[in-house]
Amino acid sequence: MEQRHFLLISKDMALYGAIAAAFADEGWLLHQTTTAVEGVAKIKKHPYSGILWDFDATPLDTILATLDVMRQMMNGPIIIMGEAYKPKVRRKLFRFHADDCLPRSLNDAELLVPLIRQRLWVYSQLNSEELPNNKPRRPHRDDVTIGNLRLDFDHRCVYVNDQKVILTPKEFKLLKYLYDNRNQVISREQLLNGVWNYDILGTSRMVDIHISHLRDKIEKDPHRPEWIKTARGFGYLFDTAHLDK
Repeated sequence: MEQRHFLLISKDMALYGAIAAAFADEGWLLHQTTTAVEGVAKIKKHPYSGILWDFDATPLDTILATLDVMRQMMNGPIIIMGEAYKPKVRRKLFRFHADDCLPRSLNDAELLVPLIRQRLWVYSQLNSEELPNNKPRRPHRDDVTIGNLRLDFDHRCVYVNDQKVILTPKEFKLLKYLYDNRNQVISREQLLNGVWNYDILGTSRMVDIHISHLRDKIEKDPHRPEWIKTARGFGYLFDTAHLDK
């Protein structure tokens, strides 16, 4: 049997035990963490085959923001488990690329195995479809150098003090959107529409999390940012005007 590792985000040890027992028969290993932040940290260190998330363990806003981050780090099933979901909540979870919303009942733990096996098969088919000759060509755009930053739009790279900084695709898109609208205050709703193509109330926390990650990577002092500044109560702006002072 193939050795696979899965991550459960939950504080419920009984839930962990029931799922771990069902997975053990498949030769799968189930790891556990209790918070979204710890979950992201674990995914960075270990390539999990899939994520199971106890809906009752984390506020919905945090789940949505973290799902967006996780989807840039892994390509496998993410399954949400809860007792009841309103249709609006289900739509939000699916829009942020959760694969399934399942009952949390312990009696259904063994039903996870065939479902996850099917999801793994789907992902394996998608991952095997390599179309190198069909990749769209990006239009060339010269590098932009501002202060200690160099933005390479053609290769989607960023350099800080001539050192390459690794950004996720979403972080780069966010940075580009801010730069394209530099010296203008951009609301969180505008960023959601422009970067994520979403228009969903109650998801502005996702923008704040990505801004924080971006600042950590490009700012000398993320707590006193030079480039990405906060317009309190409204949003953010990419400041290049200070270079002319």
